[in-house]
Amino acid sequence: MILGQSTFSVSVTPYLCGEYLFDNAPRNITVYHQGQLVFTAPPEPMQDFKLPNITEGEYKFHFTNSQGKPVVSSLYLSPETREILLCINQADSSNTVSMTRSLRPGDCLFIEYVTSGCFHYEENWLKFYYRKNRLYGEFWVEGKKIRTRSLSASQRAYLAAFEQELRLRANIWGGCTTSDTYTLILNGTTNRVFMDDSCLWSGYSELKKKIFKKK
Repeated sequence: MILGQSTFSVSVTPYLCGEYLFDNAPRNITVYHQGQLVFTAPPEPMQDFKLPNITEGEYKFHFTNSQGKPVVSSLYLSPETREILLCINQADSSNTVSMTRSLRPGDCLFIEYVTSGCFHYEENWLKFYYRKNRLYGEFWVEGKKIRTRSLSASQRAYLAAFEQELRLRANIWGGCTTSDTYTLILNGTTNRVFMDDSCLWSGYSELKKKIFKKK
């Protein structure tokens, strides 16, 4: 901890993302920041635990997922963060190859976006694929294709940056009444599900503007 830097606490909830279930199995969960062990959760069944006296930055959560595989999940925590969903059924994200950067001819990536709140519900999705060695993106709303774009090098880089930011910032509970869910589907198989109800991140909106010129 840097002298004089403010500290805060975060509630961590082991969760089966995509299944909307709490995970009550006993797990050994350790948390690292800047390569240093900062917390070890008690190894007994729990619904949540408190990560105390931390400072802003990226944290790595080490645990065994619901398939019995060792996982390292990275999340960016700030003083605005109050609660985290720790997705126990996820794959290792410590050295996960970027899906957007590794797309090849024949691949098809869908990003399904659902946002809901007290007075609204919206569902749309993005589709990315290669055609004649160029990466294309499609923007769909309510089953209707709205726009198709060929991605430039800078737009491909922006898409990869969006994926990385999503991995770091999603699955954080912010207490907002609006909840955003992102489902990444590669070649017909759901790869990851991310949730965000912080109302602090506009990454999806900015991605649509950058690639599809849509608000």
